[in-house]
Order: sequence, then structure tokens, then C-alpha cells
Amino acid sequence: MILGCLVVNLRNPSLEVTPPPLDGSAEYCERIAVNGVSRLNFGSFDKVYRVLLKATTESSYAWYKRTQICFHRSPSLELCHCEKNDWRTSEDGVWSFVMSPYIQGILDIKYNSTIGDSLSISIEEVLQPWRYVFLVVGFALFFVAPAIEKYILSMVVADVKTHSINRMIRVIALSCIFQSSKDTRFAFAVIVCCLVIYGIRSIINLSSKDTSNVKKSKLKKL
Repeated sequence: MILGCLVVNLRNPSLEVTPPPLDGSAEYCERIAVNGVSRLNFGSFDKVYRVLLKATTESSYAWYKRTQICFHRSPSLELCHCEKNDWRTSEDGVWSFVMSPYIQGILDIKYNSTIGDSLSISIEEVLQPWRYVFLVVGFALFFVAPAIEKYILSMVVADVKTHSINRMIRVIALSCIFQSSKDTRFAFAVIVCCLVIYGIRSIINLSSKDTSNVKKSKLKKL
């Protein structure tokens, strides 16, 4: 959690702000922390947070073009010191974006002149059930790749490299898993777990084959 600034999250999903004047500047700035949940909350992998900012009154729309927002993840960055290209304006007085439910973001709001009205900031959790499909398909393809490969080879006559088919299927599988979550780190962690499980299974299979070969050799000697 970022100290010394307003916070918006699922427990406190909305608030109104009127940026105060920035010391030593003619600008007015405010910082809001947009807090997600812990990555241990696996149930949020298929969700995103939609953050919405808009003017609170109709009269506010007269100055929205003088309002800029910057979303970043650097608590050490000074208030309203984002790079020039990171600032966003609006053509209709409404700003919205989606973010991973697992990140802790920072929203800087800047006015270029004195403004008496305020901005409304809200956050909502949006379910994206199609991410389950990517996760299931990804896992299925990854672990049944040998069976798919065997089937494809049985259907074609041309000389096809076995390892190429296997790798291609697994690349598709990992791509599906990567798309199963908005959070890059979470998706990467799932991929690593998948690779670890595959590695353990491969070691067990090799060990079983070695044991079987030893038994066969002993039987032949007898």
C-alpha cells in the first residue's frame, strides 16, 4: 500500500477528488493508489479491473481538456512527474482503462489551471470467463501433445519432423495459458508450474522405462 495518498479498491470502489495546488507550480495535482489483490487470490486470474474517471457535474465538462491523467507503478516517482508521453487527455470528459487485479497502480491527476469541480473515480471487477477456455485448452494441448503428434503423423505420408510438431503444439499451448490471465506475472507463474509438472512426469516416465528395460534384460538372461 502507498502511504500518504487516497486509495481506491474493491472495498472503497469510488471517490471524488479535487486536486490541490502543487507546491512551487501553477498546476494542481492529486495522487490516487489503485490497489489490487494478492496473487495468492487465484480466483481473480480470470478477472480485470476497470477504472473509470469522469467529471462529476455537467459544468465540469468545460475544462476536461485541461485535465490529464497518468497511470504508473512507481511509488518513488514524484507527484505529477510522469513523462510527457505518459499523460492522457480526454475528448469527452471520460477516462477509462483496464488493469490486472493483482497489481498496485498509481494514478496521477493534473489540472493546468484552477478548477472548482471534482472528478469521480470508480473501480469495478469485470469477469472474463473466456479466460477459463484459454487455460483449459492450454493445459490440455500441453499434456496431450504427444498423442496429437502421433495422430498427425499417422494421417500424413510426407516426411515430417516429429520434434517440430511437438514443439509447435506446445508453443500454442503456452500461448493459450499466457492469454488466460491479464496479469503477466501470474500467467508466467502458471506456465512455469506447467513446465515443472511436465519435467517431473518426464523423469518418472524415463525412470519407469529404465526399470522395465532392466527387468527385460534379467528375464533374457534367465
